[in-house]
Amino acid sequence: MAYAVTRSPERRAAFEASYRIAATDDLHAVLGDPAVDAVILLTPADSHRDLGGRILSAGKHLLIEKPAGLVTDDTRFLADRAKASGLLAASVLQHRFRSSVQAVAKIISSGEPGRLCGVHCLIPWWRPQAYYDQPGRGTYARDGGGVMLTQAIHTLDVLRALCGGARISAAHSVTSHLHRMEAEDMVCALATFGSGAVPGRVSEVVEIGQWRNLRVN
Repeated sequence: MAYAVTRSPERRAAFEASYRIAATDDLHAVLGDPAVDAVILLTPADSHRDLGGRILSAGKHLLIEKPAGLVTDDTRFLADRAKASGLLAASVLQHRFRSSVQAVAKIISSGEPGRLCGVHCLIPWWRPQAYYDQPGRGTYARDGGGVMLTQAIHTLDVLRALCGGARISAAHSVTSHLHRMEAEDMVCALATFGSGAVPGRVSEVVEIGQWRNLRVN
């Protein structure tokens, strides 16, 4: 790694202390360095189109934190820009590359467990209200959505990788009384997985800050 770029002095100091690599707030200088071949973009989704376009225009390959953009047109814009420039641009969902997931994938591919007959997934995420009190968190304008797009998407990608793809047939999302936020913090869905249309359920994809103290009356 050659550079880390952030506008926040506090984050620059923390990064330098942790990784012993100089951080800067000068993106223009970094993109002008011919020694830089590729950039990992880890900013909020609403900035991906603009910053991603600048990175590609500077002739750098681009790896983008999910989601690649707020809307599909943002993703197409970056893909078209990369293709026209002969560059690589991609978003990454890294959880499918964890050693535990790779081990399960190997077992499934061996055929030892037999044919898949059903899929069930429950995802409890622990997010206190303080997480959403940060400006822009959990809004459509900055993040593009809530728990589904910003957290649970990782687990759904793992299911797709292990089970051969997925097709959602019905879904429901809400913003519960447990959070003050614009986007959803609870989602459930019915789906089919793989070419054999195996039935599945992604139930109560929840994001609750005080799970242990929750009472249901």
